Amino acid sequence: MVAVMSEAAAKAKKREYNREKQRIFQAKLVQQVVSLKDEVSVLEAQLAQLHLDKPSNIVDDVGLSANALSWKDVAAGLQDDTNRIVDINRRLRRERHSQKELLKTLQAWVNVQIRHSTTLCAPTHTWRNVTLLASPESRAVGYDWITAHLFYNTEAIFQRHAFPSVAPEEISGDFSIDITDPDAMQYVWRYQKEMDMPLAFVATCFRDNVWRSMMLGGFVIIHTEVYEPSNSS
Repeated sequence: MVAVMSEAAAKAKKREYNREKQRIFQAKLVQQVVSLKDEVSVLEAQLAQLHLDKPSNIVDDVGLSANALSWKDVAAGLQDDTNRIVDINRRLRRERHSQKELLKTLQAWVNVQIRHSTTLCAPTHTWRNVTLLASPESRAVGYDWITAHLFYNTEAIFQRHAFPSVAPEEISGDFSIDITDPDAMQYVWRYQKEMDMPLAFVATCFRDNVWRSMMLGGFVIIHTEVYEPSNSS
């Protein structure tokens, strides 16, 4: 009997404790609500005072809010910039990879060109023995390299083979065979003519002949006519 009474008293005490705890919690909530209401009143009073003190030439806050971009518009703009930067980064990475591969190919190409079993004498150097690579990028670099060497050696070639300073109507067409080296016979054909015509026009007329005779495996003359302007009306 005593045990039952003690258990009932303990339960009653626990209920009383929970009620008191709930009362204190609710009192705190009420106090917080009252405090927040007071703070709202203070802030509203400050806002009203700011509106009263605001100069007339300042745009109203409502107008500023109406003209401002929404957070969705700002996020969309940032996303567009991010996508653009990512695309640029990917393009630069692809270009970097392509340039690295081109550099490897050109290094191998240069090593092939300079690796000879025997030393060649100066007159036997020829661009016909230079092999161009298959990829368009490396072939373009090879063309530029060969063209640059031809350009910078033009004066030396003219001096070695004694090209004359011809008059405008004089044509020089002769050939010579150098057999001083039995292992490397050299055939030189000279042809020179000065024309009072634009270089681009003359180059276009002779380009196919030179290309066919020097690069496509045989001396084949393609009929080409260059019409010089006549003084007759």
